[in-house]
Amino acid sequence: MLNRLSSFSGPLSKLFTSIRGFTLPGLILRYEMYNSNTYYGLTTIDDLVENSNATLINGPVYSSNGYLNIDGTNDYIITSTSLNSKLSPPNTSTIISYFLWVYPMDNGVLITEQGTSTLSSVWHDSQIEIVNGDLEFFLWPGLTFISSIPISSHNWYYVGLTYDGLTMKGYINGQVAGTTTGIRQTPYNNGSGAGLFYAIGAADTTNLGDGTYAKAKFGAFHVYNTALSQQQVLNNYNSTKSNYIHTNDLLIWLDANDPQSFSGGSVFDISGNNYTHSLTTGATSAVIYGIKCFDCTTGDKKIAVDGTGPTLSTTGYTYVIWARAINDNTSFRTLLYTKSPRYTPITIPNGTNTLGYWDSAFRSSGYDLSPFVDVWTQYSVVGDNSSQAFYINGSQVGSSISYGSGGNLHDGLGNNLGVSQPFGYVANMMLYNSKLTVEQIKQNYDALSPVYNGTNFITSNLKLYFNPSLLTSYSGTGSTVSDLSGNSLSGTLSNVTFNKKYFDFNGTSSQISISDNALLEPGTGNWTMEVWFKVDNVSGSQVILGKFDTGGGAIDVSYSVRINSSSSVYSQIGNGLGGTLNTHYSNSTGYTITTSTWYQAVYVYSNTGDTFTTYINGSSIGTVSSTIGNLLNTTSNLYIGSYNNGEFSQYFNGQIGIVRIYSSALSAADVSQNFEANRSTYSL
Repeated sequence: MLNRLSSFSGPLSKLFTSIRGFTLPGLILRYEMYNSNTYYGLTTIDDLVENSNATLINGPVYSSNGYLNIDGTNDYIITSTSLNSKLSPPNTSTIISYFLWVYPMDNGVLITEQGTSTLSSVWHDSQIEIVNGDLEFFLWPGLTFISSIPISSHNWYYVGLTYDGLTMKGYINGQVAGTTTGIRQTPYNNGSGAGLFYAIGAADTTNLGDGTYAKAKFGAFHVYNTALSQQQVLNNYNSTKSNYIHTNDLLIWLDANDPQSFSGGSVFDISGNNYTHSLTTGATSAVIYGIKCFDCTTGDKKIAVDGTGPTLSTTGYTYVIWARAINDNTSFRTLLYTKSPRYTPITIPNGTNTLGYWDSAFRSSGYDLSPFVDVWTQYSVVGDNSSQAFYINGSQVGSSISYGSGGNLHDGLGNNLGVSQPFGYVANMMLYNSKLTVEQIKQNYDALSPVYNGTNFITSNLKLYFNPSLLTSYSGTGSTVSDLSGNSLSGTLSNVTFNKKYFDFNGTSSQISISDNALLEPGTGNWTMEVWFKVDNVSGSQVILGKFDTGGGAIDVSYSVRINSSSSVYSQIGNGLGGTLNTHYSNSTGYTITTSTWYQAVYVYSNTGDTFTTYINGSSIGTVSSTIGNLLNTTSNLYIGSYNNGEFSQYFNGQIGIVRIYSSALSAADVSQNFEANRSTYSL
């Protein structure tokens, strides 16, 4: 999915310059927390315009949904480089526009202007602040007003201001929330000559009446050296709102991927309505191919509300859930249930994959869910006390039914009450006290689909899976990369550096070592290797991935992905019996590569079909016949980036991202599916 990242032409830019409708002229700073070019679990936020990065102070906590949680105690974010030189004209200009995406959960300071990157050390003043529930705007020394548009806590807002040299305007979600006129001062032109820095969420003594640290979720920050027009502000709001779930009328929000909702123990409601849930009857947290979730796959494991849940509105309710249905139709699979009476707004009856509803009998939508079994999917249902309509991945499906759960008590999810009907894995649940529109459901899908769709690759027979673009595989620090296949084949990094979405190999000593394991031995079976890589230097022989006996001959190769001295990437496999090409070892079709270009290379050995096929970026480039039979069983470790722990100096020089190994021969459709699932990560 490319719904968050724009297309581009020419050399890759961190700015991703063609997000439709977003204003680029005058943009001097841009943080987008959903974008791994901005942030990846570290203490620094990168500016996509490359003018000023920011530092996280006191540990704001990241959610893979694409935002930072600021705790309201001492967390804040501050820019690290003065923006004075980027003003127009430099230094002396007072003209400015800035906006942030924020989900406030209490009163507090959202934006302060600072004279240095050290908080409140020279010039400082609170400029956007929530005071007693009101949003207030201020520019020094006396331009101020209270927003004419009310806000409430626990909702996403695009908030900011513009100043054109005389008039300040405040905005909420693209609409003017107030205006005033006057002459502002800046840290530079008030006589101190200080720099121009911004702090997000920091307390400030020069405030509008509250002055405390903000408790909020922070998603984005945009700064311009121009005064944006109202249309430009509205365009920016409309072009970026799909990065955030719809929050109006949100009654419950549970999310395994938000640390404020779940970090062990209870599952907290982050909608602000405090409908805490618990994992019951053996339900546990899990990580499935990189996604944090709740395991409701067996027995009567479920997520149940503590005490009494809210009553579903008789005039309209909406459930939105990301879940992964198990591939087992021997019993009902129930995703949601109510009580008093016990109905199931989303259920699949035994023996079928049909989406529907149960009250006193099964009410079918007629929609076949077979393509969505064992795949992360957004399920939505919109109903009242007499009807329901179903949605899959943001689009209405099947037939509406003349039955609904309005007036019943929400009680739980992931299973049924009092009977074993496990649905599968559940990652989150949003319950709304209204009927969402198709546009609003689609907004929710767009907001989270990049998180989930990147995991919809082939999982059958997956033996090893590293993905450094996911925090669940690599935290950003340390020497261990975790295997997301579920087989616990972690790797140890040596002299490898990390850059948000990939590992960097220096060409002289870098490697990742994975201990020998029976799961890494092909034996007489089929075998597939998949690597995403980019080279810095194509001269000489290099190993991207390989498992070898000592010795260095074709007789010592089990399986490998390599680069030869002719700048060609290829795979070599062998049975360890000798040196006859395609009888004892095989070389795949080669492909000439260039530096600074990302590739997905997949090599599929079919022992049953006597073929060895090469795929580059999802497409086959050739097949060779191979009758070598079983591949060599070697007790050596698997190495990424080196030949057998440096037995020969064939170290890889470049970047390696996703690595997957399967004990099966992927089909052409399988390889294409994997490419489509992850291509946006490497801008392919």
